[in-house]
Amino acid sequence: MGTKEERFNIKVNEPCPCGSGEIFKSCCMKKKQEYYTLGKNYEGKEMVFNQTKNMENYDEITKFFLENIYNVIEKNDTFAVSKALDHLKVIYEKVDKGLNQFSGYAPCQKGCGTCCSLYLECTPIEAELIRRYVKDNFSQEEIDNIILRLKCMNEQFEQIIKSSGENKEEIIKKYLDRKQPCIFLTKENSCGLYEVRPLVCRSFIVFSAAENCKGEGEIIRPALAPANIGRIAINQLSMAVVRFKNMHEIVNNEKTPVMKPLIQWFNNGFHDINRKI
Repeated sequence: MGTKEERFNIKVNEPCPCGSGEIFKSCCMKKKQEYYTLGKNYEGKEMVFNQTKNMENYDEITKFFLENIYNVIEKNDTFAVSKALDHLKVIYEKVDKGLNQFSGYAPCQKGCGTCCSLYLECTPIEAELIRRYVKDNFSQEEIDNIILRLKCMNEQFEQIIKSSGENKEEIIKKYLDRKQPCIFLTKENSCGLYEVRPLVCRSFIVFSAAENCKGEGEIIRPALAPANIGRIAINQLSMAVVRFKNMHEIVNNEKTPVMKPLIQWFNNGFHDINRKI
């Protein structure tokens, strides 16, 4: 099972992969659309995708980033939180659009929830969007119950950190071993934050069989272009927010936003995200 992008040759009289019902030469070949493959998925199905549209989507996200975020950074200016959240929603929308053509090759179904026990991190601006969503859409009783569970989960997480020191790989492994469901996973095994879920969740598309989703080392999950450029845009956006301007660190000689596990952003409840570095 491969995940390397390779050009996929389609015979001129074969049905067009776009699903139009026409043959290739009368449809996407005429439109000069190029198709690539990521190899075969868990069902042995060739994972063919429209590379032309894939790169158009990549360019669309890049253009939005350059015009709306990078230009502000170049002027040493900053964003108010509300404006940054508007930009974040646009980036999410564009990334989702780009990933749609890959999702059909995955075994993922609503109600599975297996990947919702994996270790995930997000940026301050993504955490802030979630915080506001919870405040606006959850009842006080639901919030109080989540806070109680968060307290227990954070205590367990602190124990993992103490026993692992600064070895992040060991921290992640010990966290995975606990198979602790996401704090926002519903009783029906669906995402309670689906509308505002962070990029790491949106881009978590696997092409291996569902029964292999027991840990990150056992799944086939390629890096996809829309998610990659989306990550760059969100990272830069988060560091340009005036409220979060000091929430960055240096990783491999590059400035990057502080990334925390979801539970740590809300270990003080939902009045504010945890801005302690």
